[in-house]
Amino acid sequence: MPTTLTVQNLGVTIDRTPLVRDVTFTASAGERIALIGASGSGKSLTAAAIIGASRPPARVHGTITLDTDANTPHQRAVPRFAAAFQDSATALNPLVTVGRQLTQPMLAARTVTAASAREKVHQLLTQLGFDNPATITSRYPGELSGGQRQRAAIALALLCDAPVLVLDEATTALDVVTQQAVVNVVDEHVRDTGRILLFITHDLPVAANLCTRIIVMDHGRVVEDQPRDQLLTAPQHPATISLVEHAMAGVA
Repeated sequence: MPTTLTVQNLGVTIDRTPLVRDVTFTASAGERIALIGASGSGKSLTAAAIIGASRPPARVHGTITLDTDANTPHQRAVPRFAAAFQDSATALNPLVTVGRQLTQPMLAARTVTAASAREKVHQLLTQLGFDNPATITSRYPGELSGGQRQRAAIALALLCDAPVLVLDEATTALDVVTQQAVVNVVDEHVRDTGRILLFITHDLPVAANLCTRIIVMDHGRVVEDQPRDQLLTAPQHPATISLVEHAMAGVA
């Protein structure tokens, strides 16, 4: 059975106030889906609820189902979701070197040798714009700059062999050149692995560059769900029209 993520009637309430309501969509293996919206639209709350990262006082209801191929090797050891967030400060263990943390997912799955895992980490960090991956892997997270730590967190999410990859504003704080390099790596990675990508952002141009389907949220609800090209050329909802107009103004 190919991987399928099904979200039905997902809701999130805080202090009895509904902030996310009736979010429903299905994603299949290899799909690259952008979940976009203005600040406060509920997109990050939705992402956290999907991966099980919601924290009190948030209360989640609805159904989230992830069907995967039961014949996948090491299926029991594979996490369901891998994620990277905008705030990378808590993404990595401050007491463990970056290299040890990045090799751990592969070593835990017993899919490669330690030497091969280190080589794969160095290759990925190079692709993500690091000129000195060996130096980076020998450091602790607190010794990295914010941008370096952000890319290391993204690398960790890519190296986790989970069927669903969630990036929640993970490229927002990066400079334009580095951001494009990261987007290219993520694009290639998803194409090669067939993972489902959920890319949460308020930046429509970046979303359109990476994703082929765009789900728009406004005031906690999904207001539009269209293939990228259709949404960009014929947006229907006022919130979507505003996002497209803003993006076009930025291009102009």
